[in-house]
Amino acid sequence: MNRNLQNKLTKFGIYLVLYTFGIFVFFNFVFAKKETKIAGNTAKEVETKSKTLNANGIDVSKLSTKVNTGKKANILTEKTVLEGLKNSEDSDIQEILKSKDKLSYSYLALLYRNPSAKLFVKDKLENRKVDDFTGESVDFKRDIPYYLQWDRRWGQNKYTDDNIAINGCGPTSMAMVISGLLKDNSITPVELAKYEEYSEKSGTGWEYFTEIPKKYGIKVKELSTNEKIYKNELKNGRPIIANVGPGDFSSTGHYIVLVGVDEDGMFIINDSNSPTNTNEKWSFERLRSQIKNSWSFVKGE
Repeated sequence: MNRNLQNKLTKFGIYLVLYTFGIFVFFNFVFAKKETKIAGNTAKEVETKSKTLNANGIDVSKLSTKVNTGKKANILTEKTVLEGLKNSEDSDIQEILKSKDKLSYSYLALLYRNPSAKLFVKDKLENRKVDDFTGESVDFKRDIPYYLQWDRRWGQNKYTDDNIAINGCGPTSMAMVISGLLKDNSITPVELAKYEEYSEKSGTGWEYFTEIPKKYGIKVKELSTNEKIYKNELKNGRPIIANVGPGDFSSTGHYIVLVGVDEDGMFIINDSNSPTNTNEKWSFERLRSQIKNSWSFVKGE
């Protein structure tokens, strides 16, 4: 083989090696970038899921966004509760029903109104308490934080003749208001449930809402049930706690927090017993027929 041909073959071999290496580097870069993108998307999905589904088992993205107008709902009956639970397709609820004799009717009604409360009810049956998380019970991204009565951290804590989950709508509502106004997330229903001198047999008396806020430098004003007054209070950053009778929120009585008004004039509420009610909107007409008394709150100067 002459030297000229040998040189050509050597150059061709070098070019072939360089070309092959270039192809390898190119495809390696492309697939690595694709894998990084997939991994990034997966991480984002996990992060999104962790933000919407917390330790209380509430997925905000799946909650109703209905606007409630017109007449209030009919009062929930025991027959409706028992039949509704019996017909549930949720396997966890069916498992709970096997031990329903260990639960009072209040727990069954809670489960019927809030299927997501199954984690809390299972904790109750298994004598378990979960307190390895912090912050709001559900993050609705509001100035006034959202606390559940049946939050797994404190729902089983004693209050009146039962516990916070069953009877603690008063202190839970008060905790939301005080925590929000003071920007202090250390204030929870656990702290506000300590003032049992204002409690009644299975609830909280009205005096609680005029006396307890003073301990935190919060000013209180009792309100007439008037739409213009309510909207003015909320517009000026003064949340309202309302005592409501039987209807949409309870079969007996309940406390809710009015936290805002949307662009259509519908009220936004924090219902400590129901993430669903909290995510829905409410007309004043619908609320007015159920409100028995109400107070607005503002941080003292």
